[in-house]
Parts: sequence; structure tokens; C-alpha cells
Amino acid sequence: MSDDKSKLLCLAAAGFMAIGALSGCGKGKEQAVVALDEARLTISDARKAGATLSSPALRDAEAKLRDAEQSFKKGDYKLATTSASQASAAAASAKSEAGKQPAGTKAKKPQKKGTKPAKR
Repeated sequence: MSDDKSKLLCLAAAGFMAIGALSGCGKGKEQAVVALDEARLTISDARKAGATLSSPALRDAEAKLRDAEQSFKKGDYKLATTSASQASAAAASAKSEAGKQPAGTKAKKPQKKGTKPAKR
């Protein structure tokens, strides 16, 4: 298994364990807040990795996050948590896809403009 997949699986497992731990507390609103924050962070990470709206996974993640936010506003914290978890999973997939782009398209190489000129 590649390092990226291992990290992704660890992140997903940690998120699900955190959600599972909170579910026993009966604190639906707090659980939903945590899941929403996790989804926002995962979407942000996917964008930083190079995912764009041309990625179906990122579009799905953002749509599920909007659904989660709507459910939260309506007081349906269980559905908000579920939708936010789905958004996180989709964003993680978008991040993984962004990491598989052909060389030269996912990350820019550092420019040498900031280096000091050689002394004469």
C-alpha cells in the first residue's frame, strides 16, 4: 500500500473512531459540529493538494457539505453528521485523485527567483 493511501486510511479511521466515540455520549449537536469541521478541513486539504471543481469527487464533497450544513441548521444533527462524514470521504478521494495527476500538473516546482546571485 502506498504512503498516501496509508495516510488516507489512517485519517479516515481516526475520523470514524472520533465520531464513534462521540456517538456514545448522546451529544448529537457537538458530534455534528466536529464532523462539519472535519469535512471543511478535508475539503481544504484536497484543494491544497491540487483538487479543483473539475474533480467529481470534490464537487460531491462540497455538495454533501452543503447538505450537512442545511441539516444542521434544521436541527437534524444525525443527518448532518452522516452527510459531513460522506463529504470528508469524498474530499479524501479528491485529494487522492489530485495526488495521482501526471508529473508537473499537481505541484509547481520552486522558482529560483528568490535565490541570491553568486558573488563576483
